[in-house]
Amino acid sequence: MVNIKVLNILLVEDNPDHIELITSELAESQWIKGIQVTKDGQETLTFIRQLAKSCRKKGVTCPSLILLDLNIPKINGFTILHELKSDPHLKSIPVLVLTTSTSQEDIEKAREMGANGYLVKSFYPPTLVEKVRKALSEESFTFLSNFI
Repeated sequence: MVNIKVLNILLVEDNPDHIELITSELAESQWIKGIQVTKDGQETLTFIRQLAKSCRKKGVTCPSLILLDLNIPKINGFTILHELKSDPHLKSIPVLVLTTSTSQEDIEKAREMGANGYLVKSFYPPTLVEKVRKALSEESFTFLSNFI
């Protein structure tokens, strides 16, 4: 397995219960340095646009990973993914889609748009940290399910 370095994570999620589960699970990991949460598409776009400006400045740390829900209010996750992968300062940040959608069309669209992986939410015991670790250690697009 690839050695995972310490990560700063941006979590894009609107469901308060999912935010609590995900942040609690990630906070227990020794390789997670910080977690920033945005709760809708407009807030996320504003955040990533400011982030792109900050990333141009020397010494500013961008997130090492973005966990992106597709079904968020105001602006959907696919639009966010497009913005991220279109910006030269942000496109190299790994994006793992995390969503309730099991649609093959959504999975393929995420892959084509440059997502690094696709994690399906379902209500089983939390295993998110291991799923993220697995997805980040893969060389290609990874489809995983059942982490919440």
